[in-house]
Amino acid sequence: MSRSFGVATLLYSTDYLPGVFTLGYQLKRLIENKEAFKTCLIVTKPLYQNDLSDLSKKILGELFDEVVQVDPLKDQDLCMEQNAPNLTLLQRPELAFTFIKARLWELTQFDRVLYLDGDTLPLDEDFIKIFDVIPDQRSSQVVGSPDIGWPDMFNSGVLMLVPDMEMAARLQLFLLQHISMDGADQGILNQFFNPCCFMGTLNGLETNTNEWIRLPFIYNVTMPN
Repeated sequence: MSRSFGVATLLYSTDYLPGVFTLGYQLKRLIENKEAFKTCLIVTKPLYQNDLSDLSKKILGELFDEVVQVDPLKDQDLCMEQNAPNLTLLQRPELAFTFIKARLWELTQFDRVLYLDGDTLPLDEDFIKIFDVIPDQRSSQVVGSPDIGWPDMFNSGVLMLVPDMEMAARLQLFLLQHISMDGADQGILNQFFNPCCFMGTLNGLETNTNEWIRLPFIYNVTMPN
């Protein structure tokens, strides 16, 4: 039985269009002839329908195999409100939109998904070897590189995940019930998957059975460093 792999990114706002255009072009150039791999853009329905120009929609449709419009998360405004103080400390208010990343686990049309932030840039086609690192990955596992500033945490800009609707529901509930340590997606994803950062409960349990699997740092090197 053939398997399908997704390489996905997110468009949070129109400010992210230049990065998403660039990433989409690079992905199309590197993997367009690899049948098992499909590129995918996730965008909220209000952003796509109300804020994007017809030209932007046309370009996105040409760059990505799938443009998936999703609803905002349930109680997303409440989630953003309760995390606002931590984002203020970081002076990164634009990260308030990143909680929509929890929708990635709903991409069940793919067996596995490689997520790339819009400010990442794969250099050559060897980047897809990341799919071979953990061939038997489970939905309770997330694969990512250590963060340059906090090596006991993973950086959420490059992630390998296994889509699963039950896991997606659990993560979205956790997001509403807990405040992210950094006010954004990276903090809450580490609190959910990374035992080093687990705080609170998961479905009423005090222990975390989810797991972070470390990728070599070379898969997510930040340019200033």
